[in-house]
Amino acid sequence: MKNLSTDRKYGRSTLFKTAGLVACLLGVSACYSQNQEPSLIQEAEKLFEEKNYYEAAQHYEKYLDEGKTNAHRATPFGSRKRGNPETEDKVARQIVVYKLAESYRLYNDYHNAEKWYREASTYKLMSFPNSKYWYGVSLRANKKIDDAYKVITEFRRSKAEKDEWAIAADRELENLRFIRAQSAAVKGSYSVKKDSSKGTTSAYALSTLGRNNEVFFTSVFTDTINKHDGHATFSAQLFRSFDSTGNIRDKAKMLQLPVETGFNNGLPSLTGDGNQLYFTRWRKDNGIITSSIYSARRLPDGNWSTPVKLSMLVNEEGSNSTQPFITVDGKYLLFSSNRQGGYGKYDIWCAELGAGQIPLTVKNLGIMINTSGDESSPWFHQGSGKLVFSSNALVGMGGFDLFSSEGDLELNDWKSPANPGSPINSVKDDQYYVGTDEGSLWASGWLSSDRESDCCLELFRLASDEVRFVTGTVVDEQTGAPLEGAYVYVQDPNGGGRTIMSRQTDSLGRYSFELSHMPTYNLVTFKDRYDPDSTTFNVRDIPGRKTISNDTIRLTPIFDPDVGKAGTDPPELHPEPDKTVVRDKDPPDEQPLDEDAGSTPPPFNSNLFIARFDFDKAILKRTYYSNLDSLVSYMKKNPSLTVELDGHTDAYGTDDYNMRLSEERIRSCVAFLVSKGISKDRLVTASHGERVPMVSETVNGADYATGRSLNRRVEFRLVQEGTGVEQVSRPGQLARTTENRNQQESSDKYKSTASVTGTSGTGSFQPVVRFNFDRSAVDNEYYNNLDRLVEMMKAEPSMGVEMSGYTDRKGSKSYNLRLAQERLDAVSSYLGSKGISSSRLSGKALGECCPLEPELLEGKDNPQGRWMNRRVEFRLIQTSVASTVR
Repeated sequence: MKNLSTDRKYGRSTLFKTAGLVACLLGVSACYSQNQEPSLIQEAEKLFEEKNYYEAAQHYEKYLDEGKTNAHRATPFGSRKRGNPETEDKVARQIVVYKLAESYRLYNDYHNAEKWYREASTYKLMSFPNSKYWYGVSLRANKKIDDAYKVITEFRRSKAEKDEWAIAADRELENLRFIRAQSAAVKGSYSVKKDSSKGTTSAYALSTLGRNNEVFFTSVFTDTINKHDGHATFSAQLFRSFDSTGNIRDKAKMLQLPVETGFNNGLPSLTGDGNQLYFTRWRKDNGIITSSIYSARRLPDGNWSTPVKLSMLVNEEGSNSTQPFITVDGKYLLFSSNRQGGYGKYDIWCAELGAGQIPLTVKNLGIMINTSGDESSPWFHQGSGKLVFSSNALVGMGGFDLFSSEGDLELNDWKSPANPGSPINSVKDDQYYVGTDEGSLWASGWLSSDRESDCCLELFRLASDEVRFVTGTVVDEQTGAPLEGAYVYVQDPNGGGRTIMSRQTDSLGRYSFELSHMPTYNLVTFKDRYDPDSTTFNVRDIPGRKTISNDTIRLTPIFDPDVGKAGTDPPELHPEPDKTVVRDKDPPDEQPLDEDAGSTPPPFNSNLFIARFDFDKAILKRTYYSNLDSLVSYMKKNPSLTVELDGHTDAYGTDDYNMRLSEERIRSCVAFLVSKGISKDRLVTASHGERVPMVSETVNGADYATGRSLNRRVEFRLVQEGTGVEQVSRPGQLARTTENRNQQESSDKYKSTASVTGTSGTGSFQPVVRFNFDRSAVDNEYYNNLDRLVEMMKAEPSMGVEMSGYTDRKGSKSYNLRLAQERLDAVSSYLGSKGISSSRLSGKALGECCPLEPELLEGKDNPQGRWMNRRVEFRLIQTSVASTVR
């Protein structure tokens, strides 16, 4: 199944594993009578020239077997010459032995090829100068690596000039050194297992379709009705199975595809919706194989339309095109072809597709992918942006190996191919890989290999339990000192930001965790009195267990002159435990939800849960885990509910500092809820700082520590969707509301959740201003928006504005904080120039914190996302409320 063409100059075949088995089986019925010696050899030669190597080998073997009983035999390869009959028999035998070895090799039966090449390599006739080379190749294919290295080295030393055979020997020695290195390397937790089946015919080139576990593959079909000379005929056809987890061939059925007499069908690929099928249709005439790419559509009744040959843009006249693969997005068709303009024999090509998957242009993937040899079976992994293909000319394990290359189909820009090594590749031929894990290239999938066969490709399942041990350090950005007790949350960016695990740094600021099958992950790091950090890390696809050291995470301290100085701490140096205060109604501390509450939501706007915090801390204490676990359970039972989280502090410290501290406390609670499977889309947050105390913090003029302890809290309220709670942020972002739900005097019209209509004039105020890269000047397009805000504030003298300034992630964190402050100052200056008093304006610079959009998409810069993140956001508040509690 390996031959599409034979390079007689180099004596080797182009191994594409697509037609050899069919050719071998078809030849059985073509044998002539073998009673006469000349007809036996003539038929053997005829079969060899037709590339029916299996039948040719049987004829050569029979000739040699008959020769054992004859004392004298005439040379079968030409007219007899006068001479010693024993010499003639010796020469004849040597020719047959060499042709027999060639037949077995070209049929990929390396066990028998080794036997006969070993004999042929002892001959001193100049007619067989390269037998030793092929003897070494056969030893390598039979996993006799040390013997192969010795034989190929001897062959290389015999070559005085660096001709094509010397180059081939050098390449084979590189392969053998690579195999030795693979044997010495620590193997990863990979398993490559043959798909067991009751069937005896070859199955290969599997294509998956996500829905219903549907898979398509190529297999040899035995036709017992349309016989040839009384023998069954064989052809490769497409099969489909709906059991990709079991033995797929046992339950597979031939695809009901209109066939064309004399042609084979195989090597399938389907569009993402499963309705358009691409495949190869080929035939063999007089030993020459011709192939083209066809397509067919799935009909409403489940059958398939009559296949249509793709245009000459793909199927160029006079060349072969084969092994199609269409990308998930339907934009590109990859295929292998020996068409003009390539770098070798069969190259990988790419057709850009237009509407209706019509090919528009075709390009060669270039010299980084293609070689002077053969490249085949392309497949593109959308998740990692990597191309997988097979090559028999790059350094590898021998024969065809699988390789991967990261690149861009649109730009046709590719990195140097990487060989994943053993056990994914073997010393035989490995092709037609298709992965089944969206995130990781080699985590799981299917490949085709003849590693356990003497002739034919079989399906193998690839599975990985690969674990990567990740370590890193968190330090203070200003001092470089390690930060103990920082919380590090590991999130899956492809799972909606789902938190997978959390770690806390040790006394040296170190953290560690293990990851499986994740090409990228986010680390969100929190520490009291530091700005949080969110960083995306990429994992290299290297087989085997690896230890990965992340770049150091540097947290920027939040400095406030009124907090942390000597003499400003509250009277209790060691915070008292939370206590229940005797009041008209006890605070609802640690009151878990009723697990049997069913689907009826509780009364809205009632306090159901409270988590409290130590002085100047934002760490969620274990005491309150059970509260939040009950909340999680209730939300999962009632998917229509959202949760409002209100964060509060005591009255120590400045107003701005306490606002930041209450936000950090909210983040701790949000991180806990998200880690338990609650989507961020269902969480609405509001920070109040010290403004809404639950109880007084002084009693008879003296400090009341218990009161302050009760005020340091995050409150949770359950809200039925559609009852008026609006969310400002996009999916995946924490929503914010500015309505003060603890004090009814907050005006409901001061929402920063959407555009807010003013009281006069026309138009609406949008609560955001965006900026150009590395600039703090307000663009002209936002003046009208700010003018509407001015009109609203003049119409409502009690209205105040809180602003938050942000940047994108370019530049250092300290620089971005300064830039964010400059943007706040620019907006404040404009509002001031329009008559708005600075006493009605407040703001905080948050830098690159809290992005609205990702700034990297598939590893590439996303300018639109960075533009969305460069902003100043507004919250409308009641100034009378904002200044009541001090």
